Amino acid sequence: MNATTSQRILHRIRAWAFETLPTARELGRLLDMTKARLHDSSSRHTSAPQSSQHTNTVSAGSPLRGAPVRVSPPALYCPFPSAVHDDVHSIEEGTITWMKRYGYIKTPGEEESARKAQFGIRAARVHPIGCTEAIQFVSNLTVWLFLTDDVYVEEPGMSRTLSITTDHIIRSIRILRDPEDVSSGLGASLLALQDISRHLRVLATPEQIDRFVNGMIEFFLAGCCEAVSFSRKTLPAEADYIPVRDAINCLRSVCFVFIEIVGGHELPGPIWCGADLQAVVGKATRIVSNHHDILSGLRELSQDIPMNLPAVIAREQGLPITEAFAHVGDQANADMRSFVDMINRIFADQPDPSVRTYVDGLKAWIRGNLDWSLTTGRYRVCDYV
Repeated sequence: MNATTSQRILHRIRAWAFETLPTARELGRLLDMTKARLHDSSSRHTSAPQSSQHTNTVSAGSPLRGAPVRVSPPALYCPFPSAVHDDVHSIEEGTITWMKRYGYIKTPGEEESARKAQFGIRAARVHPIGCTEAIQFVSNLTVWLFLTDDVYVEEPGMSRTLSITTDHIIRSIRILRDPEDVSSGLGASLLALQDISRHLRVLATPEQIDRFVNGMIEFFLAGCCEAVSFSRKTLPAEADYIPVRDAINCLRSVCFVFIEIVGGHELPGPIWCGADLQAVVGKATRIVSNHHDILSGLRELSQDIPMNLPAVIAREQGLPITEAFAHVGDQANADMRSFVDMINRIFADQPDPSVRTYVDGLKAWIRGNLDWSLTTGRYRVCDYV
């Protein structure tokens, strides 16, 4: 990547942050400070997340202090059947092996945490049929996304060391665009991303790669804004939070592209970009994001900045946190009913069988992610039921 390209990316990140999150102005200054460090910054070593206390007591430093000690998850409606890929066990073991290879697992305790997280099982649930090799790739990518968010967004944000976030972003974009365009001394996270970038080019078509890379850039931009909120120890407004959250969950152009790759088919660009199908994709994104904010959000209430939609709504509207969780649950259930109506209409209007295959993949993704979220040791939902 040449200097002009680097400057263009930095300008794009800065401009986006100013437009979508007014409190992110300091991020632009930090990006300026890191220009000279694009090629020599150190990468932080990542590790599997460790268990914390099983309580969702609101932190003393939280914007929600005074909320109830415990919140139970609302009932979430999903009419699609549960399923899991036949090779689920080999995918899970392959994920553990990959995590060890790239330094995510170095101790028995880290392996225990990784197995409780069930990243491989998640991939096998959201893709219950299709190419095992591609589903293994999805699982490895899932590890990278979750732990990058932990180590390069949340931790630098809370410690106000945002240059760690911006350095990692620039180097990650280089590797995604060209896995061989790397500087020396890569840390574990970037070496893992290099493996992902190389393998992507074996599995995906050029158009799918382009969608994936652009979706990852959205993920990085959203991560910048989240890191700024963490650094300021404040929750964003709901209008700012939702687009940032939808981008950092990287569903539309990252995770959902693997519906095609795993299934061995490709939606033609004009069909994928069609307004009706994109409306369905947008609704699926909102459902998965709300499920995530509810079920992951339970454990976050003990953190200083519980970055989830119920917490944002509770602060902005002055609601008790229990009512905010119920409100988001009602939104998710209403969106699910709307999603069912939308896919019935698109099946009636769109005769292309590839569209039905893709939409069936969205249904499996919603169901599989919900099933995983309810059982993963990463969220520990059973502790709050």
